[in-house]
Amino acid sequence: MNTSRELDLIRGILKKVSTALSSEKILSFALQGIKDSFHCLATAIVLVDARNRTFRVVTAKGWGYEFLKKFHASPFHGLIEEMANRWEPILIDMHDDRKGSEGYTFQHDYSTLLALPLIVRGKPVGLLYLSWGEAVDVDVEMRTILTDMAGLCTLILDQGSLDDKVISMSNIDTLTGLYSYKFWHEELHREITRAEKLGTHVALMAVNLNRFKEFNAMNGHVKGDELLVEVSEIISGEMDKLDVPCRVGGRWHILLAGQQEEGARKVADGIIRSFQELSPEKRSITNLSIGFSTYRLGEGEKTLIERVDDALHEARRQGGDACRAM
Repeated sequence: MNTSRELDLIRGILKKVSTALSSEKILSFALQGIKDSFHCLATAIVLVDARNRTFRVVTAKGWGYEFLKKFHASPFHGLIEEMANRWEPILIDMHDDRKGSEGYTFQHDYSTLLALPLIVRGKPVGLLYLSWGEAVDVDVEMRTILTDMAGLCTLILDQGSLDDKVISMSNIDTLTGLYSYKFWHEELHREITRAEKLGTHVALMAVNLNRFKEFNAMNGHVKGDELLVEVSEIISGEMDKLDVPCRVGGRWHILLAGQQEEGARKVADGIIRSFQELSPEKRSITNLSIGFSTYRLGEGEKTLIERVDDALHEARRQGGDACRAM
């Protein structure tokens, strides 16, 4: 990574820090930028309680639900224990004896791993995790840059405070890793307030997995959960860094910050296209309906939500894998 790209990344993160966005969304933006710029397999912010040797993932990029589930099941206790004891950078490569040993066994294999401590006001609070699928030479210059990135993440954590919702798992759907409806609705209110004050754009989308209850009855809840996770991953893959998706049962609500109808339609088309690439078994009786609309100044969030619901009902009447705008 060259110096100009590093500066662009830092400027982008600092620009988000100066906005009214939540710490959680800023951290998510920062992690995605780090992952893309350094071509990582995965990145994550992990908070660590050194005294109790407990930890939780605040936000992650490149880790699916099953991976996070395994992570919290403790196969990573060696990495967490080492960080809690030393609070120094941990680098593991192909030639390191720790790789693959107990406490460092990962579900998704990695060739290089780097964990950097996060220190807020002199207090160690967690780590910035980065891994690569191939061997990477983490030289002094690269480590310095990534240490700077870790410093920015600590600033964001400090800004949000450790009691903020940034570390509240109640904001996350435990099955899919998407946001809860409550958190999503709070973000919708913030974005509409910003739209009224600054004239920014907001689009809202609802995605329904049709006949999901029948799919569950035919295939069992385990297969049903797997399908929910796959659709959630499809939706997340079409999202921009600052979009906010949530799940309620077999329906997803998506807040598209800064999007107008053309951009929202592109997201909807991408979701349907990716869904149609799932195996015929998973699509045997299910399909998607998508309704979306954009906010009109002065109408209020209730009117927008009702219009999106109407659009979703129209899409369901059209038949399988259809989207409708209103």
